[in-house]
Formats: sequence, C-alpha cells, structure tokens
Amino acid sequence: MEPQIEKLASGKAILRQFAADGSVTQETHSYGMLDIAIQLHFKEGTKVEELYFANRRMVSRRTYEQARVSYPDMPAADLRLEDVSGGLLSDLRREQRRKKAEAERRLTASAESRFPRPVGTNWLRIISADRAHLVKFASRDWKVLAREKTLPTGPRWLSLFGFDGPPNGTSVFEGLIVGYETVGRREEMLHASRMLVDEVRDFTPASRDPTWGSFSVRKKAKPRKAKPLAWAHLLPKIIEFLESLSAPTVTIFNHHR
Repeated sequence: MEPQIEKLASGKAILRQFAADGSVTQETHSYGMLDIAIQLHFKEGTKVEELYFANRRMVSRRTYEQARVSYPDMPAADLRLEDVSGGLLSDLRREQRRKKAEAERRLTASAESRFPRPVGTNWLRIISADRAHLVKFASRDWKVLAREKTLPTGPRWLSLFGFDGPPNGTSVFEGLIVGYETVGRREEMLHASRMLVDEVRDFTPASRDPTWGSFSVRKKAKPRKAKPLAWAHLLPKIIEFLESLSAPTVTIFNHHR
C-alpha cells in the first residue's frame, strides 16, 4: 500500500506506512521540518520502537518530552519501550570522545606536535624537515572540491593532500577523524595544485546556483550569497612552498571536520 499523509488543523502531519497486508509498519507524527517528531515502528501490529526528534535532529526521550510541552497533541513517549534514540546518541558521543582521544594521541606522536596548534577546526600543515607551511580553510572549501563537477581536479587534489584519511584508516567522507599525519608525493601535489588553481580561478558559483553553498534541510531555505573559495589565494602559496623544496616527499598533518 502507498503511504498515507494526514494533515490536521493544528498543523501536525501524520505519515503512515503499510505492509503488503495493510497493517501499519511505521507512523510518524510531526510539526514542520522535524521541529518536533515521533516515529513509531510496528511489527505484526505491536509497537516495538520509538524514535524522537526536535529541532531537525534526533534527540533522547527526555528531550522530546520537554519539547512536547509546546505541542499538546503530540503523542507521549512510551516508557515501556527502550529509549533507542537516547542510546544511539550516547553511542555517538562515546565514539566522538574515542576519536577525539585518538586524534590527540596522533597529534602528540606527529611532526605537527613541534608547531603551535592553529585556532580553528580546518587546517593542514605541509612539513619538510625544519620547514613548514600552514593552510587554513573552511569546511565548505574542501567539501566543494569533492562535490563540484566543474572542479575535476578537486577529488585528486584532496587525495594527494591526505583527505583520504590516515594510512589504513577511514576516509573523512565516512565519518569524523579530526587530525592525522600522512606522507605526500611533492611533484604530484605540485602538479595537481597548478591544475586546480586554474580551475578555481575560472569557478564562479554565483553564476551557477545561488544556493550552492547552502546545505540546509529546509525546503524553502533563503538563498545565501556564495562566498569565494579560499583556494583562490591559498593554492598559489602552496605552490610556491612546494616549488621551494627538493625532497621527493613531504609530511602532511591534516586536521578538519
């Protein structure tokens, strides 16, 4: 059966999904774009799980109940069921703490530990013996290199500069890593940087889609004025530094979120 949506005068929407026999498998009560929501899961007619949302993100049962005060017709949480949302969030926070501790250990053991730690969450340092070059950028800067098809050298450049993650580790595209050390081949890095700098100079996001820099989940998000990519002024400095070196490889400490 096709899903059914019921819209109430209060503004609440109820989405029901069905099994082949017509029984309800999932029922979601929500306001807005997950301003508040509860998702009920059923198995053979019996409710087996609830998930809670508020402010467009998953929350614990306690947070949902606090938010529900402002929405009288939202269902109360079923205390007989396990708080799956809360458990998932606890697991996520535990994993984030573990990864943060690992990042601190990697930093301590790396060549980067010799240098003052920059302010910010997105940066990399190219290190060769006693020389180093710091590159600071925004999260959107590296993500657009991965996503924008008019920057074909972007994915290759990211790989050469360590964005694939630590050796034998997880790619940054698969989850939070924060900081790690890799080895880069200088000539390949230099060649890719020269190609990318020309592509970046020709890249004009404002003439393409005024919302290209906005990844909002809102359906009617207000268009944001596109900011210029930081690479336009960062790449020439990276090229200059790599050209000044003679070693075939360099160390890269990559720290970003």
